[in-house]
Amino acid sequence: MATHDVSGGTESGESVEFSDPPIRDVTITVGFTTSSRVSSTLFLKFGQNLLGDYPIVLEFPPEPRIYNAEHDEDSPFWPAPYLMYSNERSGRMVSFQADRLEVLWRFESGNEGTAYPGFPALREELLKRYQELGAVLSESGNEIRVMHVQLNYRNEIPQIASADYLTGLVSGWQIDEAVSPALADPVYIGIRYRRDIEVDRVPMSDDVALELDPLAEGGTELTVIARSFRGDDNEVTVEQLLARAHGYIIEEFLKSSSDKMHEVWGRRA
Repeated sequence: MATHDVSGGTESGESVEFSDPPIRDVTITVGFTTSSRVSSTLFLKFGQNLLGDYPIVLEFPPEPRIYNAEHDEDSPFWPAPYLMYSNERSGRMVSFQADRLEVLWRFESGNEGTAYPGFPALREELLKRYQELGAVLSESGNEIRVMHVQLNYRNEIPQIASADYLTGLVSGWQIDEAVSPALADPVYIGIRYRRDIEVDRVPMSDDVALELDPLAEGGTELTVIARSFRGDDNEVTVEQLLARAHGYIIEEFLKSSSDKMHEVWGRRA
């Protein structure tokens, strides 16, 4: 049975599972720096490790750099491309360029083959590919260093119109349907917000965001995004940044959905 595991990383230490969570896709991104320029040849070598699980390959111009831009400033060579390796049957994808690695998994409700397997499975895949990438780069004396981790959890909630969802969210779930005539039949309604994380009222560089949009066929799309950064901690690991970001996702998801929804999704404390 598919479960949405909610454990570790939250301030309350809360542990929760859902038998049928509304998660439809999850993207994990690791931003990193390297000690020197990464050649396209090394990236292609890393890509060879992916072909067994991700046989479809697409190549694109690189996205604007967050890190490592200085490595290409004086280079006579083209920068390494953005490469995407995917598996159409599993709905999974690994993509990368000179400053980031991404893992994307898509899910379907009620389909055991593509149901959400829980965060540990995604974490294991991301760490496996990150370690493989680091091993390939180390062959040329290049050192990889994690700078941040970002998690995107996209949920589809077809049973609730976006106007009703927005009303419930802003009322703290005291009202579960839109009562304003202005929200009776909107063409579009949504919300975006981001907040910085504080620990004991001390601001951190981490943040969490929420995006609420209507689904084309009716209902609500709820996306929760969390980022955790290395900051000044030179000893922090990818595993620790993943755990922090996942904790933020859980807290935000529980706050931005109601007890009634949790019951429908099969919450098990």
